[in-house]
Amino acid sequence: MLQFETKVIKIEPTETSGVSFIYFSSNKGELKLELPDKINYFTKEDEIKIRLVDEDKPEDDDKLFVKGFIYSNTKTENDKRIILISIGGLIFKLVMEDNSELTNLKPKRDIYIGFK
Repeated sequence: MLQFETKVIKIEPTETSGVSFIYFSSNKGELKLELPDKINYFTKEDEIKIRLVDEDKPEDDDKLFVKGFIYSNTKTENDKRIILISIGGLIFKLVMEDNSELTNLKPKRDIYIGFK
């Protein structure tokens, strides 16, 4: 399991009606989530814990728990790792400092994401 403590830094609409981009910042990098407004409980400045787990087992205090599909995990020249996860066709992008835990997120497999 990977867990990140993050803060919502910005929320903005996408070109698709009813869908927003939620931008998170953590001490390990930045994350960008595309999410339907109907299930967006985030507000700017919220402190959110994000968990990436292999099993479909939400925790009692998860406010949002979704299934994603990792379709890309690449290392950049400046020692960052970019991971792209599809959540029902919407994108969750992680740009994080490279480490062995992130390397273990192999493409072409399912992952579950909890937000609290």
